[in-house]
Amino acid sequence: MIYIIGGSNIDINLNGNDEFILKESNIAKVSLNFGGVARNIAENIANLDIKHHFITAIGNDHFSSLLKEDFIYKNINYEYSFELNDNQSTYIAILDKNKDLYIGFNDMDILNHLNINDFDFLKNKLNHNDYLFLDTNFNKDLLSELLDYDCYKIVDGTSSVKVKKIKDLIYKINLLKLNTLEAETLSGIELNSLESYIDAIKKIQANEIIISNPEGLFYSNKKEIYHYKHNAKIDIASVSGAGDALLSGFTACRYQGKDLDYSIRFALSLALLTLKTKNSVATYDEDVIKDIILNSNIEGEKIYEY
Repeated sequence: MIYIIGGSNIDINLNGNDEFILKESNIAKVSLNFGGVARNIAENIANLDIKHHFITAIGNDHFSSLLKEDFIYKNINYEYSFELNDNQSTYIAILDKNKDLYIGFNDMDILNHLNINDFDFLKNKLNHNDYLFLDTNFNKDLLSELLDYDCYKIVDGTSSVKVKKIKDLIYKINLLKLNTLEAETLSGIELNSLESYIDAIKKIQANEIIISNPEGLFYSNKKEIYHYKHNAKIDIASVSGAGDALLSGFTACRYQGKDLDYSIRFALSLALLTLKTKNSVATYDEDVIKDIILNSNIEGEKIYEY
């Protein structure tokens, strides 16, 4: 079983067509979706028809009702989630004319209502064959307690600010996924060359680590470091959710016992597909991803041995 714990947001995206003018009214296209790193992971895992439980905090406002309806529609199993007397967490993303994040704002206060005692039921359900995914929206003490559970633990850095919470907890994590900014935050190294990524991975010292960037990803298991990149030409609709798709694809493949090379290619292909959609999660099935694998010109090589 895969258990996914973290935030589920109402995502409000504002996409500008020109350069932004500060302290002025700017023309933008506004869209509303459901998001959050953990929620996106849960939807991707559900799309791949893998048994899962998504555990999140659900409020009691109008947005909360819409969120629960979306869980049902997307076949996301949220039966262990907590329904609380608060507003639903919200994320506002302002995207520039290149569809990249210009600035983001998030209100995740609802998650502060939860403490480790709320998860006692889960501790008794987990075993070493289960996967536990966490984002870093919880406070450090709760993250530390959850990372003591006996299972395979996966953490997404979530943001360059929130990733600081796990700097002293990395030894507890089985698989850590970061983007470039998050990896720079944890390592203190500017990532601008192949050698800099190798140095950052060695300094972070994770048991397994994935660092994603626009060209592909770096993977290490403390034995070797691999570099995979793609040459796919795609029209990017939004970068939102691509990193979540990558981690979902990798996690699903490893959970199903697929080898490392296939898992990475599948993960990158799912991320590429997600870049083509305005939503945080693309619509697909496994056959669609396999077709992308064949047509994405993904190349991988081992670049370092410990």
